[in-house]
Amino acid sequence: MPKNKNWFTRHRQKLAFGMQVLGVIFVLSVYLGTAFWGFEFKQVSAQISGSILLQAPDISDFPEITIQFKLPSGLEDEGLQVTRERLTVLEGDSEVELIALEEHQVGVLFSLAINGARDFDLRDAEGVSVYQQISAALADWASRRQFAPQDSWSLITTEGTLVRNLQSSDPWLTAFTAYQPNFRSMTPDLSSLETAIRSAAERVVPFGADKVVLYLTVPPLADQISTLYGLTEEARAAGVQVNVWMVGDALFLDNAQGQALFDLADITGGDFFYVGSEEPLPDPETYLDSLGFSYTLTYRSGIRETGTYPLAVELALSEGVIRGESTSLYIEVFPPEPILISPPAVINREILSDGETLTPGAIDIQYLVEYADEHLREISTSRLLVDGEVVAESDQPPFESLTWDLNGFDQAGEHQIQVEVVDEIGLTGRTILTPVRIEVAASEPDADTNLGRKVLFGVIAMMSVAVLILLIWLGRRGWKSPVSKRIRKTLSSLTTQPSQDRVTLTPSAKQAYAILIPLGMLGVDDSSQTFKISQPRVVVGRDPDQTDLVLEGSGIAQTSAIIQHWEGLTWLLDMGSSGGTWVNYQRVGRRPVQIEHGDLIHFGELGFRFTMVDSDTHQKVNVSKYHPIL
Repeated sequence: MPKNKNWFTRHRQKLAFGMQVLGVIFVLSVYLGTAFWGFEFKQVSAQISGSILLQAPDISDFPEITIQFKLPSGLEDEGLQVTRERLTVLEGDSEVELIALEEHQVGVLFSLAINGARDFDLRDAEGVSVYQQISAALADWASRRQFAPQDSWSLITTEGTLVRNLQSSDPWLTAFTAYQPNFRSMTPDLSSLETAIRSAAERVVPFGADKVVLYLTVPPLADQISTLYGLTEEARAAGVQVNVWMVGDALFLDNAQGQALFDLADITGGDFFYVGSEEPLPDPETYLDSLGFSYTLTYRSGIRETGTYPLAVELALSEGVIRGESTSLYIEVFPPEPILISPPAVINREILSDGETLTPGAIDIQYLVEYADEHLREISTSRLLVDGEVVAESDQPPFESLTWDLNGFDQAGEHQIQVEVVDEIGLTGRTILTPVRIEVAASEPDADTNLGRKVLFGVIAMMSVAVLILLIWLGRRGWKSPVSKRIRKTLSSLTTQPSQDRVTLTPSAKQAYAILIPLGMLGVDDSSQTFKISQPRVVVGRDPDQTDLVLEGSGIAQTSAIIQHWEGLTWLLDMGSSGGTWVNYQRVGRRPVQIEHGDLIHFGELGFRFTMVDSDTHQKVNVSKYHPIL
């Protein structure tokens, strides 16, 4: 074998000596500067060329955010292990907590490109050709390699593509060992390299997969150098790493032809090897063992409001720091929105027979939580406020209800309730203020007491009837007696006293603040068909046990809607009815909307005009069915 004449090998000793001289000069400079001038040298972190490639972040599990990234090909760091301790994630200008890191072996798109010529058939003293030595080494390597999930191998020669994108080494190895051309009659060109680079550039691969070419070739002709540099730029732009094994005379290592091959490998991140050297052939696995990997990291976001945020990932290496930046992250973040579920309008408390105990002693207030930003998050704390004071609090799931302890609420009156929740990132939301009235009354007697009273009243009634019959009988016998006559005479002579004026007391009706006039009553004076609204909270529906205003009609649910009057304003919300609730032909949902005098309201197909009692524009209209316009 000819002696290796590449530049680095021939000048290695000179370079080593020069580096030693420079090292001595540097040490002396440091010493002199420190001793005489008081200079201080501080260690700084170097920035390595190349950058980490980042995918767009996945925010579907916010506040946890996931990013896929890939290290640049050709990164050399002996014993490199990508660990959580060596990674830094920056969200804006803030470092965030890294939760998890996963490594994925994706695969390599590998192509062996052969540009054969007469030099491939040169033989040693034992009659073994250069190509036979190369093919034996490559066959041994291919038979031992374990394929990754996305590995894809091709074999390209001057004659054309023999196999393409194979998923197993066996058929590739069969095609490679069967390739035995007559190299002495071949004319070298760049066609195999061109095909390998362009096929790899056009192939779409999963994120994390790498594209690698091993190019077996003789030195290019002088008129092929410019074309070779063009292919070099194509490979670099497409992210194709090209490793070059050059076969031929060592003199080409010192001219432009050999330099063009060296630049092909260097610019694309590959290695150059001169096959004519005394060194053993490289193991191709060293080209691939660090390629074809991607990483997935998950971190806990510090974002608390809507906005656009830059993201960056840094990896600490032995020689410095390598960094990559993602596309800016835009995210919407809103506080949680708790909603009360069928809150009670009135709580009736009864005084038991002992005269002191009131029942019920507590009541559950149910609620649900929605997120307008659609990022579902865990609730950490929920609170029930009555008249602005916290009366119940929970920090344990399930967050579905809070118990209102009614002890201490012994007097009739109206109160304002509200539920407050805090989510896992500290954002707080509250329900609207909802009025609840507490009524206190004496309890009804139990069934046994009522039965005893009924028996007693029956006995008394029977005795009274018996006494009355006896008195009538005695009266008839004594009516005509002298004594009876004298008594009647005396009574008739008495002057009857004039009676006093009698006053009839009637219960006072609570003044209505608004009425619902069925559509279809315009011009009809029949107030019996209007619905007066006098309570601050009115539940509308067709279930008489759950509603205050009972309606019958198509689209009316058991509980269709709630009319709420608070601080001079009236609000309307739907309770999930199938027929829907409409204001001025616009459908409303669970969010309360304000209604005003003269508004048209439909519950399903029943229509009404909402009229404030003290309004000057009050008028009656007629009932008619209405089909909502969607």
